[in-house]
Amino acid sequence: MTSINPDVLRRTPVKNIASRYMEKFLTLGKMRKTFRKTGEEFLYWCQFGRPQPLGAVTLSTYKRTFELIAKHFGDVYINDISIEHVINLKKDYIERGASLSYLNRVLTLLRLILRFTLEELQIDVLSPERIKLPPRPRRDVEFLSDGELARIFACIPMNTIHGVRLRAMLSTMLDTGMRVSEVMSLNRDSIDWEDKSAYIIGKGSKKRKVLFQDWSLWWIKQYLSLRKDDHVALFVCHQNGYRKERLQSDDARRAFKRIALQVGIPKFTPHIARKTAGTKMWNNGGDLQDVQIFLGHERIQTTQIYVGKNYERVRDVQSKTLKYAVAQDVGMVPVIRWAKDHDKCLNCGLTETRHAGRGYCYNCYMNMVNARKRAEKVGNTAT
Repeated sequence: MTSINPDVLRRTPVKNIASRYMEKFLTLGKMRKTFRKTGEEFLYWCQFGRPQPLGAVTLSTYKRTFELIAKHFGDVYINDISIEHVINLKKDYIERGASLSYLNRVLTLLRLILRFTLEELQIDVLSPERIKLPPRPRRDVEFLSDGELARIFACIPMNTIHGVRLRAMLSTMLDTGMRVSEVMSLNRDSIDWEDKSAYIIGKGSKKRKVLFQDWSLWWIKQYLSLRKDDHVALFVCHQNGYRKERLQSDDARRAFKRIALQVGIPKFTPHIARKTAGTKMWNNGGDLQDVQIFLGHERIQTTQIYVGKNYERVRDVQSKTLKYAVAQDVGMVPVIRWAKDHDKCLNCGLTETRHAGRGYCYNCYMNMVNARKRAEKVGNTAT
Protein backbone atom coordinates (compact mmCIF):
# COMPACT_ATOMS: atom_id res chain seq x y z
CA MET A 1 0.00 0.00 0.00
CA THR A 2 1.44 3.31 -1.06
CA SER A 3 1.70 6.08 1.51
CA ILE A 4 0.35 9.54 0.89
CA ASN A 5 2.78 12.39 1.30
CA PRO A 6 1.08 15.10 3.45
CA ASP A 7 3.15 17.83 1.76
CA VAL A 8 1.39 17.06 -1.50
CA LEU A 9 -1.98 17.74 0.10
CA ARG A 10 -0.85 21.11 1.41
CA ARG A 11 0.56 22.18 -1.95
CA THR A 12 -1.56 24.70 -3.84
CA PRO A 13 -2.64 23.28 -7.17
CA VAL A 14 -1.00 24.97 -10.12
CA LYS A 15 -3.44 26.60 -12.55
CA ASN A 16 -2.78 26.39 -16.21
CA ILE A 17 -2.73 29.43 -18.47
CA ALA A 18 -6.31 28.94 -19.68
CA SER A 19 -7.65 28.83 -16.12
CA ARG A 20 -5.81 31.97 -15.13
CA TYR A 21 -7.07 33.92 -18.13
CA MET A 22 -10.62 32.68 -17.58
CA GLU A 23 -10.55 33.80 -13.91
CA LYS A 24 -9.17 37.19 -14.93
CA PHE A 25 -11.89 37.56 -17.55
CA LEU A 26 -14.65 36.69 -15.05
CA THR A 27 -13.35 39.16 -12.47
CA LEU A 28 -12.76 41.94 -14.98
CA GLY A 29 -16.24 43.35 -14.60
CA LYS A 30 -15.94 43.20 -10.82
CA MET A 31 -12.65 45.08 -10.77
CA ARG A 32 -13.69 47.76 -13.25
CA LYS A 33 -16.83 49.48 -12.02
CA THR A 34 -17.89 53.04 -12.61
CA PHE A 35 -18.41 55.39 -9.71
CA ARG A 36 -22.15 55.51 -10.35
CA LYS A 37 -22.49 51.73 -10.34
CA THR A 38 -20.47 51.44 -7.12
CA GLY A 39 -22.48 54.21 -5.48
CA GLU A 40 -25.76 52.50 -6.33
CA GLU A 41 -24.46 49.29 -4.75
CA PHE A 42 -23.41 51.29 -1.68
CA LEU A 43 -26.89 52.78 -1.28
CA TYR A 44 -28.44 49.35 -1.65
CA TRP A 45 -26.03 48.00 0.97
CA CYS A 46 -26.90 50.90 3.34
CA GLN A 47 -30.56 49.94 3.11
CA PHE A 48 -30.35 46.14 3.20
CA GLY A 49 -26.76 45.05 3.89
CA ARG A 50 -25.75 46.99 7.01
CA PRO A 51 -26.30 45.44 10.45
CA GLN A 52 -28.33 48.56 11.25
CA PRO A 53 -30.04 49.88 8.11
CA LEU A 54 -30.08 53.62 7.62
CA GLY A 55 -33.20 55.59 8.34
CA ALA A 56 -35.36 56.98 5.57
CA VAL A 57 -34.23 60.58 6.10
CA THR A 58 -30.50 59.76 6.11
CA LEU A 59 -30.87 57.48 3.10
CA SER A 60 -32.71 60.18 1.16
CA THR A 61 -29.93 62.67 1.97
CA TYR A 62 -27.32 60.16 0.80
CA LYS A 63 -29.15 59.67 -2.49
CA ARG A 64 -29.39 63.39 -3.24
CA THR A 65 -25.74 63.99 -2.38
CA PHE A 66 -24.61 60.96 -4.37
CA GLU A 67 -26.38 62.17 -7.51
CA LEU A 68 -24.47 65.45 -7.34
CA ILE A 69 -21.12 63.68 -6.90
CA ALA A 70 -21.87 61.21 -9.71
CA LYS A 71 -22.84 64.07 -12.01
CA HIS A 72 -19.47 65.69 -11.34
CA PHE A 73 -17.41 62.53 -11.87
CA GLY A 74 -19.32 61.33 -14.92
CA ASP A 75 -18.38 57.85 -16.22
CA VAL A 76 -15.05 57.62 -14.41
CA TYR A 77 -14.14 54.22 -13.00
CA ILE A 78 -13.93 53.90 -9.24
CA ASN A 79 -10.33 52.60 -9.60
CA ASP A 80 -9.23 55.70 -11.50
CA ILE A 81 -10.38 58.22 -8.87
CA SER A 82 -7.30 59.98 -7.55
CA ILE A 83 -6.60 62.85 -5.21
CA GLU A 84 -6.73 65.20 -8.23
CA HIS A 85 -10.38 64.27 -8.75
CA VAL A 86 -11.10 65.12 -5.11
CA ILE A 87 -9.30 68.47 -5.42
CA ASN A 88 -11.33 69.34 -8.54
CA LEU A 89 -14.50 68.34 -6.70
CA LYS A 90 -13.64 70.71 -3.83
CA LYS A 91 -12.82 73.49 -6.26
CA ASP A 92 -16.09 73.03 -8.12
CA TYR A 93 -18.20 73.25 -4.96
CA ILE A 94 -16.27 76.20 -3.54
CA GLU A 95 -16.62 78.16 -6.78
CA ARG A 96 -20.36 77.52 -6.73
CA GLY A 97 -20.58 79.01 -3.24
CA ALA A 98 -21.11 75.83 -1.22
CA SER A 99 -20.68 76.19 2.53
CA LEU A 100 -18.01 74.30 4.44
CA SER A 101 -20.63 72.18 6.18
CA TYR A 102 -22.14 71.10 2.86
CA LEU A 103 -18.70 70.37 1.40
CA ASN A 104 -17.96 68.34 4.51
CA ARG A 105 -21.11 66.30 3.90
CA VAL A 106 -20.14 65.64 0.26
CA LEU A 107 -16.61 64.53 1.12
CA THR A 108 -17.86 62.36 3.97
CA LEU A 109 -20.16 60.47 1.61
CA LEU A 110 -17.33 60.06 -0.89
CA ARG A 111 -15.15 58.57 1.84
CA LEU A 112 -17.93 56.15 2.82
CA ILE A 113 -18.31 54.96 -0.78
CA LEU A 114 -14.55 54.42 -1.11
CA ARG A 115 -14.41 52.55 2.19
CA PHE A 116 -17.34 50.35 1.09
CA THR A 117 -15.56 49.61 -2.19
CA LEU A 118 -12.34 48.78 -0.41
CA GLU A 119 -13.75 46.63 2.39
CA GLU A 120 -16.94 45.09 1.00
CA LEU A 121 -16.20 44.80 -2.73
CA GLN A 122 -12.48 44.13 -2.23
CA ILE A 123 -11.50 46.56 -5.00
CA ASP A 124 -8.30 48.54 -4.72
CA VAL A 125 -9.22 52.24 -4.73
CA LEU A 126 -8.03 55.54 -3.29
CA SER A 127 -7.60 55.33 0.48
CA PRO A 128 -10.45 57.20 2.23
CA GLU A 129 -8.01 58.56 4.82
CA ARG A 130 -6.30 60.61 2.12
CA ILE A 131 -9.42 62.74 1.72
CA LYS A 132 -9.15 65.45 4.38
CA LEU A 133 -12.33 67.10 5.59
CA PRO A 134 -12.35 70.91 5.92
CA PRO A 135 -12.55 72.09 9.54
CA ARG A 136 -16.00 73.41 10.32
CA PRO A 137 -16.29 76.49 12.54
CA ARG A 138 -18.07 75.85 15.81
CA ARG A 139 -21.20 77.93 16.12
CA ASP A 140 -22.93 78.91 19.31
CA VAL A 141 -25.83 76.68 20.29
CA GLU A 142 -29.18 78.19 19.36
CA PHE A 143 -31.73 77.97 22.16
CA LEU A 144 -34.73 79.94 23.34
CA SER A 145 -34.80 82.26 26.33
CA ASP A 146 -37.63 82.38 28.85
CA GLY A 147 -38.97 85.53 27.23
CA GLU A 148 -39.06 83.96 23.78
CA LEU A 149 -40.79 80.87 25.14
CA ALA A 150 -43.41 83.05 26.83
CA ARG A 151 -44.08 84.88 23.55
CA ILE A 152 -44.39 81.58 21.68
CA PHE A 153 -46.85 80.07 24.15
CA ALA A 154 -48.87 83.30 24.19
CA CYS A 155 -49.12 83.19 20.39
CA ILE A 156 -50.55 79.65 20.25
CA PRO A 157 -54.39 79.76 20.06
CA MET A 158 -56.11 77.69 22.71
CA ASN A 159 -59.59 77.73 21.16
CA THR A 160 -58.83 75.18 18.43
CA ILE A 161 -57.70 71.58 18.52
CA HIS A 162 -54.74 72.51 16.31
CA GLY A 163 -53.52 74.99 18.93
CA VAL A 164 -53.93 72.54 21.81
CA ARG A 165 -52.10 69.90 19.77
CA LEU A 166 -49.22 72.30 19.10
CA ARG A 167 -49.07 73.28 22.78
CA ALA A 168 -48.99 69.60 23.85
CA MET A 169 -46.38 68.78 21.21
CA LEU A 170 -44.10 71.68 22.17
CA SER A 171 -44.52 70.93 25.88
CA THR A 172 -43.52 67.33 25.24
CA MET A 173 -40.35 68.38 23.41
CA LEU A 174 -39.34 70.89 26.07
CA ASP A 175 -40.07 68.46 28.90
CA THR A 176 -38.50 65.28 27.53
CA GLY A 177 -35.89 66.60 25.06
CA MET A 178 -37.08 64.16 22.40
CA ARG A 179 -36.39 64.59 18.71
CA VAL A 180 -39.34 65.52 16.54
CA SER A 181 -39.34 62.09 14.88
CA GLU A 182 -39.43 60.45 18.31
CA VAL A 183 -42.36 62.59 19.41
CA MET A 184 -44.25 61.77 16.21
CA SER A 185 -43.68 58.04 16.80
CA LEU A 186 -45.48 58.07 20.17
CA ASN A 187 -48.74 56.16 20.47
CA ARG A 188 -51.58 56.52 22.92
CA ASP A 189 -50.43 53.47 24.84
CA SER A 190 -46.74 54.44 24.76
CA ILE A 191 -46.96 56.54 27.93
CA ASP A 192 -46.96 54.90 31.33
CA TRP A 193 -49.13 57.41 33.17
CA GLU A 194 -48.26 56.06 36.61
CA ASP A 195 -44.50 56.04 36.06
CA LYS A 196 -44.68 59.20 33.89
CA SER A 197 -42.38 57.68 31.31
CA ALA A 198 -42.29 56.09 27.87
CA TYR A 199 -39.98 53.81 25.90
CA ILE A 200 -39.10 54.94 22.40
CA ILE A 201 -36.87 53.77 19.55
CA GLY A 202 -34.53 56.68 19.00
CA LYS A 203 -31.80 57.51 16.53
CA GLY A 204 -29.75 54.54 15.42
CA SER A 205 -32.59 52.13 16.36
CA LYS A 206 -31.61 52.45 20.04
CA LYS A 207 -34.30 51.94 22.66
CA ARG A 208 -34.34 54.44 25.52
CA LYS A 209 -36.59 55.68 28.28
CA VAL A 210 -37.91 59.25 28.39
CA LEU A 211 -39.39 60.91 31.46
CA PHE A 212 -42.36 63.27 31.64
CA GLN A 213 -43.43 65.85 34.19
CA ASP A 214 -46.94 66.70 35.26
CA TRP A 215 -47.24 69.86 33.18
CA SER A 216 -46.52 68.17 29.84
CA LEU A 217 -48.77 65.21 30.67
CA TRP A 218 -51.55 67.66 31.54
CA TRP A 219 -51.40 69.21 28.07
CA ILE A 220 -51.34 65.77 26.44
CA LYS A 221 -54.48 64.83 28.37
CA GLN A 222 -56.14 68.08 27.30
CA TYR A 223 -55.40 67.28 23.67
CA LEU A 224 -56.61 63.67 23.94
CA SER A 225 -59.86 64.82 25.57
CA LEU A 226 -60.67 66.87 22.45
CA ARG A 227 -60.16 63.98 20.05
CA LYS A 228 -63.12 61.94 18.84
CA ASP A 229 -61.18 59.33 16.84
CA ASP A 230 -59.63 56.03 17.86
CA HIS A 231 -56.35 56.33 15.96
CA VAL A 232 -53.43 54.69 17.74
CA ALA A 233 -51.02 57.61 17.17
CA LEU A 234 -50.65 60.23 19.91
CA PHE A 235 -50.50 63.18 17.49
CA VAL A 236 -52.63 63.01 14.33
CA CYS A 237 -53.69 65.35 11.54
CA HIS A 238 -57.03 67.15 11.92
CA GLN A 239 -57.85 68.09 8.33
CA ASN A 240 -61.50 68.30 7.39
CA GLY A 241 -62.47 65.83 4.71
CA TYR A 242 -59.43 63.57 5.22
CA ARG A 243 -59.04 60.46 7.32
CA LYS A 244 -56.93 60.58 10.45
CA GLU A 245 -53.23 59.94 9.86
CA ARG A 246 -50.17 60.15 12.07
CA LEU A 247 -48.64 63.62 12.16
CA GLN A 248 -45.32 63.78 10.31
CA SER A 249 -42.11 65.58 11.25
CA ASP A 250 -42.43 68.01 8.35
CA ASP A 251 -45.89 69.03 9.58
CA ALA A 252 -44.40 69.95 12.96
CA ARG A 253 -41.56 71.91 11.31
CA ARG A 254 -44.03 73.94 9.25
CA ALA A 255 -46.10 74.70 12.34
CA PHE A 256 -43.01 75.86 14.22
CA LYS A 257 -41.99 78.04 11.29
CA ARG A 258 -45.39 79.75 11.24
CA ILE A 259 -45.12 80.47 14.96
CA ALA A 260 -41.65 81.96 14.46
CA LEU A 261 -42.97 84.33 11.79
CA GLN A 262 -45.87 85.43 14.01
CA VAL A 263 -43.72 85.98 17.09
CA GLY A 264 -40.79 87.55 15.24
CA ILE A 265 -38.12 85.02 16.23
CA PRO A 266 -35.40 84.57 13.59
CA LYS A 267 -35.39 80.77 13.80
CA PHE A 268 -37.57 78.31 15.67
CA THR A 269 -37.45 74.61 14.84
CA PRO A 270 -38.17 71.39 16.76
CA HIS A 271 -34.42 70.83 17.06
CA ILE A 272 -34.01 74.23 18.73
CA ALA A 273 -36.68 73.15 21.22
CA ARG A 274 -34.60 70.04 21.94
CA LYS A 275 -31.46 72.15 22.44
CA THR A 276 -33.43 74.49 24.68
CA ALA A 277 -34.35 71.56 26.92
CA GLY A 278 -30.74 70.38 27.20
CA THR A 279 -29.43 73.90 27.80
CA LYS A 280 -32.10 74.60 30.43
CA MET A 281 -31.17 71.47 32.37
CA TRP A 282 -27.45 72.32 32.21
CA ASN A 283 -27.90 75.97 33.19
CA ASN A 284 -30.03 75.08 36.20
CA GLY A 285 -27.35 72.87 37.70
CA GLY A 286 -27.77 69.56 35.88
CA ASP A 287 -24.73 67.36 35.46
CA LEU A 288 -23.44 66.87 31.92
CA GLN A 289 -23.84 63.10 32.18
CA ASP A 290 -27.47 63.57 33.25
CA VAL A 291 -28.01 65.78 30.19
CA GLN A 292 -26.41 63.06 28.06
CA ILE A 293 -28.89 60.45 29.32
CA PHE A 294 -31.73 62.96 29.04
CA LEU A 295 -31.01 63.67 25.36
CA GLY A 296 -30.16 60.05 24.52
CA HIS A 297 -26.63 60.69 23.26
CA GLU A 298 -24.15 57.84 22.97
CA ARG A 299 -21.11 60.11 23.39
CA ILE A 300 -20.74 62.96 25.85
CA GLN A 301 -18.95 65.01 23.16
CA THR A 302 -22.25 65.18 21.29
CA THR A 303 -23.98 66.48 24.40
CA GLN A 304 -21.46 69.30 24.67
CA ILE A 305 -22.55 70.51 21.22
CA TYR A 306 -26.17 70.68 22.39
CA VAL A 307 -25.49 72.75 25.52
CA GLY A 308 -25.57 76.50 25.04
CA LYS A 309 -23.35 79.01 26.77
CA ASN A 310 -24.57 80.64 29.97
CA TYR A 311 -22.38 83.62 30.84
CA GLU A 312 -24.31 84.35 34.04
CA ARG A 313 -23.44 80.90 35.32
CA VAL A 314 -19.80 81.45 34.33
CA ARG A 315 -19.81 84.79 36.14
CA ASP A 316 -21.21 83.18 39.28
CA VAL A 317 -18.60 80.41 39.18
CA GLN A 318 -15.91 82.99 38.43
CA SER A 319 -16.75 85.04 41.51
CA LYS A 320 -16.72 81.94 43.71
CA THR A 321 -13.56 80.29 42.42
CA LEU A 322 -11.20 82.94 41.06
CA LYS A 323 -9.88 84.48 44.27
CA TYR A 324 -6.32 85.79 43.91
CA ALA A 325 -4.21 87.29 46.64
CA VAL A 326 -3.00 90.05 44.29
CA ALA A 327 -6.59 91.11 43.73
CA GLN A 328 -6.69 92.50 47.27
CA ASP A 329 -3.70 94.82 46.72
CA VAL A 330 -5.36 97.23 44.30
CA GLY A 331 -4.76 100.61 45.96
CA MET A 332 -5.35 104.26 45.12
CA VAL A 333 -2.51 104.66 42.62
CA PRO A 334 -3.66 101.91 40.21
CA VAL A 335 -7.27 103.12 40.39
CA ILE A 336 -6.31 106.69 39.48
CA ARG A 337 -3.88 105.55 36.80
CA TRP A 338 -6.55 103.41 35.11
CA ALA A 339 -9.33 106.00 35.49
CA LYS A 340 -11.42 107.03 32.49
CA ASP A 341 -13.29 110.23 31.74
CA HIS A 342 -16.99 110.13 32.54
CA ASP A 343 -19.71 112.50 31.43
CA LYS A 344 -20.32 113.74 34.95
CA CYS A 345 -19.49 112.93 38.53
CA LEU A 346 -22.09 110.79 40.27
CA ASN A 347 -21.71 112.89 43.46
CA CYS A 348 -21.20 116.56 42.56
CA GLY A 349 -22.17 116.52 38.88
CA LEU A 350 -19.11 118.54 37.78
CA THR A 351 -17.70 117.93 34.31
CA GLU A 352 -14.66 120.26 34.35
CA THR A 353 -12.34 118.07 36.38
CA ARG A 354 -10.85 114.74 35.41
CA HIS A 355 -12.73 111.83 36.95
CA ALA A 356 -11.28 108.91 38.88
CA GLY A 357 -12.56 105.35 39.07
CA ARG A 358 -16.19 104.36 39.67
CA GLY A 359 -17.64 107.45 38.00
CA TYR A 360 -16.58 110.01 40.64
CA CYS A 361 -14.38 113.06 40.21
CA TYR A 362 -11.00 113.13 41.92
CA ASN A 363 -12.06 115.34 44.84
CA CYS A 364 -15.22 113.39 45.64
CA TYR A 365 -13.42 110.07 45.32
CA MET A 366 -10.61 111.15 47.69
CA ASN A 367 -13.18 112.50 50.15
CA MET A 368 -14.93 109.12 50.22
CA VAL A 369 -11.65 107.27 50.67
CA ASN A 370 -10.57 109.52 53.57
CA ALA A 371 -14.00 109.21 55.16
CA ARG A 372 -13.78 105.41 54.97
CA LYS A 373 -10.31 105.46 56.52
CA ARG A 374 -11.48 107.69 59.36
CA ALA A 375 -14.41 105.39 60.00
CA GLU A 376 -12.17 102.35 60.09
CA LYS A 377 -9.77 104.18 62.46
CA VAL A 378 -12.61 105.10 64.78
CA GLY A 379 -13.87 101.50 64.73
CA ASN A 380 -10.43 100.14 65.59
CA THR A 381 -10.02 102.65 68.42
CA ALA A 382 -13.40 101.73 69.89
CA THR A 383 -12.46 98.08 69.79
